[in-house]
This record gives sequence, structure tokens and C-alpha cells, in this order.
Amino acid sequence: NANNLVDRLRGAGYKAYTKSISNTVGDLTSVLVGPWIERSAAAEYQKELQDEFMLPGDIVSYEIDQ
Repeated sequence: NANNLVDRLRGAGYKAYTKSISNTVGDLTSVLVGPWIERSAAAEYQKELQDEFMLPGDIVSYEIDQ
């Protein structure tokens, strides 16, 4: 579950949070980590997360909710 994953990531020191998204499958909860200003830093953390948590992931632009 997404909340458990966020708790694990935060426990490991990552800035993790969830965001609700809707697509053709329905409503989903996405787990995001970051943000980082430099894309290169995001790429390093992406590899770290893959190694430490075996999580595949994508780098996406940070969007401020208003």
C-alpha cells in the first residue's frame, strides 16, 4: 500500500509523499520522492531507490498544487 511505502521511504530519510491521480484504469495513488532542483540529483536518487528498495521509477517534473 502507498502509505506503508511512504512510511518506509521517510524512515530511510527520503522526502516522500503521495498524490492522487486518475487515468483510464481509475483512481490511483502515486508515491513520489523529492523534489530535487537538479535533474542529475534526481537521477542519482532514482538509482539509489532502485538499489535500496527495488523500486522502478520515473523522473517527473514537480507540480505545485494550488
